[in-house]
Amino acid sequence: MKYEVKFPTHSIEKSFEKFLLKIPQRNTQNKIMQAIEKLTNDPRPFGKKPFKKLKPPIQFYKYTA
Repeated sequence: MKYEVKFPTHSIEKSFEKFLLKIPQRNTQNKIMQAIEKLTNDPRPFGKKPFKKLKPPIQFYKYTA
């Protein structure tokens, strides 16, 4: 079964793309994209360390009114 890698919102996807383009080394950009593409085949690769669990409070974006 092949999975899809998606972002929760379009704005987060655009922010990721902008951040990725700011990385000066094209090789590093390609490695990041390859790692993401590998998740489509195996979203939890065996033997890889899981992501570090983050403890609240965590702020992704700051909103102002």
